[in-house]
Amino acid sequence: MTRGVHLTIRATIRINHCGYGGNASIWTHDRHIPPCGRLHIASARAAWHSVSVNALRTCRVLIADDVANMRQLVRFCLDEDRFEIVGEAADGAEAVRLAREAKPDAIILDLSMPVMDGLQVIEEIRKTLPHTRILVLSGFSSSSLSAEALELGADAYLEKGVAFEELEQILMSLCPR
Repeated sequence: MTRGVHLTIRATIRINHCGYGGNASIWTHDRHIPPCGRLHIASARAAWHSVSVNALRTCRVLIADDVANMRQLVRFCLDEDRFEIVGEAADGAEAVRLAREAKPDAIILDLSMPVMDGLQVIEEIRKTLPHTRILVLSGFSSSSLSAEALELGADAYLEKGVAFEELEQILMSLCPR
């Protein structure tokens, strides 16, 4: 029988969407750390990242969202062994520039951003990086907006508030093997 300390690390964040009629998304993500004998940082980190790096290919991801806390939360919740964050963009023009430089496997893209909105970003990315996968993660629940994003070339559309496990699964399914 294994003895030790069981830990659960919970990150909860509330994102207020000022431009969306006062709506808010609440995101909660749990990481369970199994018993690991004497608890110290090294053993907790080893338990946290129990998947072998060699067993999975790392998917290179660009995160584009104008809300810094949202970018930070997505970065925190994506498994480091499966996803390498190659950049973060706070507006659409920066997302296009970083995508052209870093050539990520996938982009997690918000639609409502300054300078250039997400729909314009999709069009630009499709012109220069046709093999880069685009996962829209938006606060908008409009079916016509999701249809437009998919028609322009997005590979998937998720609403903010989706479970991070689902986000990771869809992102992995989009990334090349």
